[in-house]
Amino acid sequence: MDEVVAAIEATNPLLIDAGKRPLSPRNPANFWKDLTRNNLEGLWPQSLLERGWTGKDAIGDGEGACFRFVLLSDGQVAFRADVAPSEEALANVIVLESLSMPLAMKALGRTDENWLAQVGARLRVVETHFAAVSEFGAAEMTFLQTGIKMGQGEVDAAYSLLDVDGGHWLLAVEAKGKRDKIHVPQIIRSAASLLAQVREREQDVVGVLPMAMKVIGPSRIYVVEFDPDLGAGSTGTIVAESIIELRPEVPGIA
Repeated sequence: MDEVVAAIEATNPLLIDAGKRPLSPRNPANFWKDLTRNNLEGLWPQSLLERGWTGKDAIGDGEGACFRFVLLSDGQVAFRADVAPSEEALANVIVLESLSMPLAMKALGRTDENWLAQVGARLRVVETHFAAVSEFGAAEMTFLQTGIKMGQGEVDAAYSLLDVDGGHWLLAVEAKGKRDKIHVPQIIRSAASLLAQVREREQDVVGVLPMAMKVIGPSRIYVVEFDPDLGAGSTGTIVAESIIELRPEVPGIA
């Protein structure tokens, strides 16, 4: 970590000269976290990739852990592709009305994650995904709350779901702005933390569905559903995806 701090301090004058904001040397662990979540492919040394090593965040893997070097799997020669809409999702955009959203509320529109979570709840974006695209078999859905902070992360929006057999599930939804990537390890970790929390309170929950909502254009939201966490963790496999377009446009969802 001392080398990371020294490198940050040596680089900051160059950032300032270029008119960019300097990095803080006070929390070098954040350097590794930001590296894995923001353009890891562009920043990772090519020499390490050629030797067969990539990396990922290791938050929650041990006390103070923040980063882990990972061997490339057989046949893998580059970083795995970012989570992005498929051709099928792009060709089947679902239009959702925003007329029921008060103009006074729209006037408060922002580009942060909390606003996206609120809009998603107000206009039933996640519910629309399960009704129109998902094969999970939802019978009833209820929005619970936004901004659930836990020891191993935060759930931007939580929902309760009853399946067709009466099973009770929770949804852990991560909200991402247009410039942010969908970081699958973060989503899996948040879902696992939520499941552990409710089971500690002896609540009868089958599992947690990890999900993401990401702004991909003006009033366009990409919704991703991953395989469920039943207690052993999700693998981060995409099982369903959809693109929801809000009409009229909603300020801040851009």
